[in-house]
This record gives sequence, structure tokens and C-alpha cells, in this order.
Amino acid sequence: MGKKYDELMKLKGKITEEGETIKSVSEKAGMNRNTLAGKLEGRTAFNITEIYKIVEILNIDSKNINQYFFTIWL
Repeated sequence: MGKKYDELMKLKGKITEEGETIKSVSEKAGMNRNTLAGKLEGRTAFNITEIYKIVEILNIDSKNINQYFFTIWL
């Protein structure tokens, strides 16, 4: 699996770790559930507003944001 998907898998794991679901995160972030699911599958990228909301919802430390969102996709 490519590096892009490794980070998305970490993000899915963080959702579970925080006791959330795709549905609950999408609702809290004001996103459609299918939109969030597609982004977690790598079909489309997160925009900065979505990242900010998800970081807040999942209690991701600012020092660790790059582990979930910002990587070089080769």
C-alpha cells in the first residue's frame, strides 16, 4: 500500500481510538458521510477547513498533524 494510504489508515485508526465513527466525525465536521468516506479512501483530498475541524474533533496534537494529513505522495 502506498504512503498516501498509510496516513489515511492512521486517520481511520485515530477515529476509532477516539471512540468516533465516520458518521459521527462527518456530522461534527459538517460534512456528508459519503464525502468523508471518499476522502478516507483517497479518492479526494481534504481541504484546510476540513483538516482543521477533524484535528479538533479527534484531539490531534498540532505536532502530529503531518502524520495524518501532510505527506509527500509519490
